[in-house]
Amino acid sequence: MRVIIAHTAGFCMGVRRAMNKAFITMRREEGPIYTHGPLIHNPQVVKLLTERGVREIHNASEASEGTVILRAHGITPQERKNLKESRLSIVDATCPKVGRVHAAVRKHHAQGYLVVVVGDRDHPEVVGIVGHTDDTGRVVNTPAEAGELPDADRVLVVAQTTFEEGRFCEILDAIRARYADGEVKDINTICQSTMRRQEEVRNLAEKVDAMVVVGGKNSGNTRRLVEVAVESGVPAFHIEDSLDLDADALGAYRTVGLTAGASTPNWVIMEVADHLSRIDRKQRRRIWSLAASMMRFLVLTSIFASISAGGLATAAAVLMGVNSFYTIPLISGLLIFTMYVLNRTQDREALKFNDPLRESFYTRHKTALSVSGVMTFVVSLFLAFTLSPAAVVLLVAAALLGIAYSVKVVPESLERFTKYRRLKDIPASKTFFVAGAWAAIAGAIPYLSAFDRISFTSFLAVFCLSFLLVFIRAALYDIRDIQGDAVVGRETIPIVIGKGWTQRLLVFLTAVVLCVLAASTAVGLVTSAGWWLLIIPLYTFFVLYLYHRRVIFQGIVFELVVDFGFILAGLTSLVWFLCTRPH
Repeated sequence: MRVIIAHTAGFCMGVRRAMNKAFITMRREEGPIYTHGPLIHNPQVVKLLTERGVREIHNASEASEGTVILRAHGITPQERKNLKESRLSIVDATCPKVGRVHAAVRKHHAQGYLVVVVGDRDHPEVVGIVGHTDDTGRVVNTPAEAGELPDADRVLVVAQTTFEEGRFCEILDAIRARYADGEVKDINTICQSTMRRQEEVRNLAEKVDAMVVVGGKNSGNTRRLVEVAVESGVPAFHIEDSLDLDADALGAYRTVGLTAGASTPNWVIMEVADHLSRIDRKQRRRIWSLAASMMRFLVLTSIFASISAGGLATAAAVLMGVNSFYTIPLISGLLIFTMYVLNRTQDREALKFNDPLRESFYTRHKTALSVSGVMTFVVSLFLAFTLSPAAVVLLVAAALLGIAYSVKVVPESLERFTKYRRLKDIPASKTFFVAGAWAAIAGAIPYLSAFDRISFTSFLAVFCLSFLLVFIRAALYDIRDIQGDAVVGRETIPIVIGKGWTQRLLVFLTAVVLCVLAASTAVGLVTSAGWWLLIIPLYTFFVLYLYHRRVIFQGIVFELVVDFGFILAGLTSLVWFLCTRPH
């Protein structure tokens, strides 16, 4: 089955903002934490918050102290007043777009307008909006209900931010007809994100045989995506998670579109996508099924990442004039495999939210992967010993540092002076450690194998180039994993400076790599292979563009495309060697 994932699937700005505020509050506040009603309309997220000790309350009298987070849908002025009069601290996670609706309604209500809200009468957002009219506002959901509105000279019409635009226009026409002799002022307050999702569903409906919509059953915007799909002429399945999938019903379709409501986290979407892709695989040609399974295996086991590390080590060695296409890349690949497998085996919580597919794979094959990790480390040590004792020391040091990364290094007696108890707790440390480990292995092993004929300046240039390239790779993975890292409290670069600024930083660093590589080759710090390897920063620009356009943004394909850059570096180095060696 072919699965097409909608670009707009998943958290909208308002939900992402609410989630970030919740996670920041959970990290910073010591006392009890509450949400005023469900923070967002998604059962998995509500369960997640509950598991982390966040209780749900519906009025100020239910809690005597602590911090309350206002839900993304907003609340009524009376509810806010009651909370302010209590002993609770308030964290306002109301979506800014909902806040603007509140402001417009308050203004026009004070001017004597009858406020009409087009939306679902019992939805928390609509209840909150009506609260800003002193409960005099009216709610309509169909054109027929417009005829039941009371007389008024001036009317303001607003929409629930997740309402369907076509229906809003129909109802607005009916309201204008109802007040043909009066003043009707309308503000289309439907969120642009909502409209883009609905429009993408309409476009997807022309390319697929069925639609799967993931989101809470009580989520208004998710239900409307289902309605839009049905109105577009394709069967639609509304599910909350992969357990709700009807494999028998979906097996009849060759191409399925997958979208999700604004409150659906990425890890749920990707888990559903994986289950869909495995439905009725017999429909595929056998050769394509075998190739897809092989790629899946290579990525999930981290073998593909280790091959990539070997490619980077090959390029680093060739740049320093060490034409090794066996021992050095093999040592690098084996050590990276060891570090990835052992770290992922121990850090299962992060995998659960960042990569549910890999987490499931590790659960099933934990013993085999752990044994493989230990064995590959032993083999890498043996190969390093054939190069030099210093290479063995480097590998042992790298392994110890990898273990220390997740272990408490701050004594209990000093914990009250710092919130950082492990190296992994330091903001942005993950990206720097990954880049440092890859660069040290890729650059230092070739240098240690022939340090008597390689200048330290040449090694330093290659190390910096390797570090920057792996830093870009690691930070791009951090952007992909931003939701899961926020859940487990890991402060990566995108969480610290924001996703947009991180993407700009990566573009800048790629330009730096391009310039440094060209300059190093021009002045002779590295071999002429540097000219050939300019293809790598150009490929990196291409990958960043694909990610920006959301052509790649999750799953197996993301890892294949991103990590292939290092394999390309190794292959390019090999071709350079074959073309330039004396005959």
